[in-house]
Amino acid sequence: MNIKNFWELYKTDENNILLTGNGFNLHFGYSSSYEHIYQQMLTGDPTHYEPAFSEVVKQCNYDLEKVLNHHNLLAQKAIKVDFIKILIAAVKDAEDNKENAAKFIMRFREIFTLNYDPFLYRIGLHLHEKTRQMDSDYGGIFTELETNLKEVYFFPNSKSFDDFNNTEKAYLMAACASPQKKTEFRTEAMAYLSQSNESTQSEWKMNDGFTKKDGELMWIPSDQQNIFYLHGALHIYSDEGYIRKIFVRKMETLKSRIQNRIDNSLTVDCIFQGRDKISHIKENRYMWRGLQRLGLISGDIFLYGVGLNENDSHIWSEIDNNDAIKNIYISVLLE
Repeated sequence: MNIKNFWELYKTDENNILLTGNGFNLHFGYSSSYEHIYQQMLTGDPTHYEPAFSEVVKQCNYDLEKVLNHHNLLAQKAIKVDFIKILIAAVKDAEDNKENAAKFIMRFREIFTLNYDPFLYRIGLHLHEKTRQMDSDYGGIFTELETNLKEVYFFPNSKSFDDFNNTEKAYLMAACASPQKKTEFRTEAMAYLSQSNESTQSEWKMNDGFTKKDGELMWIPSDQQNIFYLHGALHIYSDEGYIRKIFVRKMETLKSRIQNRIDNSLTVDCIFQGRDKISHIKENRYMWRGLQRLGLISGDIFLYGVGLNENDSHIWSEIDNNDAIKNIYISVLLE
């Protein structure tokens, strides 16, 4: 078997696509597998779940939807809430790895995930916080340079610019040199300053398709969307014909918002069942568009921590029928 490492396969400046599963989460610090979550539920409070519950879980092969069918409505809500609490708490426990996870996903033009947990959500918050901090840190420098260098005209990639060492200050001077181009150069300078030596896409932004409208975040189909939750997500829900998104800055707040929806018999748009996922996807505009997008991508696709399960045949069909995909790389765990 010819096994290669990631760097032998990854091509800079190419269309690199990422598809993640539970193994991605595991690599960056926590497990989101159903089996692990159930185990946490059973060991967290032994008096809360009777031994019979464990047997039901095993008989249902850890399929949450099947497990719920064995209980009344009140018990279903309690199980769902516990399930989600543990999942979000696990994301909080992976806090130290959000930086490395963010650097990794920024290598890819588009990210598709089979997970519905809020790990990518947390990465997005991290990147947003980083941008806000950078705006604050460099705001004073921009203002000072714009005041003092209004008559200086040199630009990135020009001979005048090349005469400077490629330092942050030199780039900021170039970015602020022309009042007419101030906004454009500020954007370019911020992209330069924010890029990591390990990142190949300095202007990469995380875009899950949601835009603020009438004070709420609503999903509006866009070619700029580069994050796709193929099986939905805990923070996404349908309401009055719109696809909406819960936006909070703390995982604990997110947990309470999701719990409140379940307590009030409201939906979250994610697939809990193991079988017949495609019918659920077709009924949801957000998921359906994500699956269609998977069938239109081009370049190389990296499958990271994805089990090639039969119940995800709708995913493999889209990839298999897409002739624009050049190579499919599947990660394996070497111990």
